[in-house]
Amino acid sequence: MTGISEHRSVMVIAGEESGDARGAEVISALRTIDPAVSWFGIGGDRMAGLGVNLIYHMRDMAFLGFFEVIRHLPFIFRVYRHLLRELRTRNPDLVLLIDYPGFNLKFAKQARKRGFTTAYFVSPQVWAWGRGRVKKMAAFIDRMHVIFPFEEALYAESGIDVRFVGHPLVESCRPDTDRETFFRREGLDAGRPVIGLLPGSRRQEVQRLLPEMAAAAGILGKSRPDLQFITAKAPSMDAAVYAGLAPNLKTTGNTRDVMAYADVALVASGTATLETALFRTPMIICYKMARLSYLIGRLVVTVPHIGLANIVAGKGIVPELIQQRAAAPVMAEQLQRLLADKPRLQRMRDDLGKVAEKLGAAGAASRVAASLKELMDRETP
Repeated sequence: MTGISEHRSVMVIAGEESGDARGAEVISALRTIDPAVSWFGIGGDRMAGLGVNLIYHMRDMAFLGFFEVIRHLPFIFRVYRHLLRELRTRNPDLVLLIDYPGFNLKFAKQARKRGFTTAYFVSPQVWAWGRGRVKKMAAFIDRMHVIFPFEEALYAESGIDVRFVGHPLVESCRPDTDRETFFRREGLDAGRPVIGLLPGSRRQEVQRLLPEMAAAAGILGKSRPDLQFITAKAPSMDAAVYAGLAPNLKTTGNTRDVMAYADVALVASGTATLETALFRTPMIICYKMARLSYLIGRLVVTVPHIGLANIVAGKGIVPELIQQRAAAPVMAEQLQRLLADKPRLQRMRDDLGKVAEKLGAAGAASRVAASLKELMDRETP
């Protein structure tokens, strides 16, 4: 039986592109079982389109790396204090934190201290940089919703109420159009190989990686004139940014089509590597950030790989080009080697298929929504 409540509200905080997508999916799913719930907080265009009252847009919060965060600390503290005031004023039934751990873990602690129920979706990657922090999180996270199966035991061992909900991308990751339509719409030749360029969803990522990817395309194009290159634009980014950084490259907003139909892709490290894996598309993972941020990251990150596809696989199934290796000559060389090795390409596709199988069944958003409903009902007298 569907329970419909009156005047319930949820504060939601999602500071990145992927968090906006996950938040929108959960909001849509919860509305099917409790349409009276209202939402406010931080998100992006998807959440705004569902009527979420955005106190801040996530584009104002997307800082990449330690150094960038330090530069924006005054603004971040203003946002933090503002949200705490909104918490007190609006008195939501639940606080939902989506990923974005640098901000959300601190906010969760303060929200719980003030007596609010807290739920987390898309676990902080403590398995990579801070397993010792898991026990501390038990004091201020009422329920953790994890998207990788290996995370469940990690939280359960520390006494945290945890639910493995499966990965949201399993359900949502599909092409926007069929292959024939994609090639026709983008002006590509279906008989020639396509290299997809996915430089990230944040401005700093795109500014660092796209020029190198474009230069790699120029290098490779000289020896392989049969190759076609197309750049995938993040929804939150202005097309003018891409035109300014890579004026000679074709750009499209249909990112999933690029992931699905490219023969090989250069992909910025992050959720996009997992999306590309779900399409079984061979890839090379690229990652480049401010030098100070990278050096600090090396001190705290304990996993041997940075790409989620490799982390889920438990081994290096796709190449990773990090920092100085995320440069045009290296990208071009790695692409050339991969394209020339058909057996390697097939092994990579097979390994990526196994990664997809580990991510669970479709329906993550619905499972999270049911869990949130349960938490809110539990708090109702």
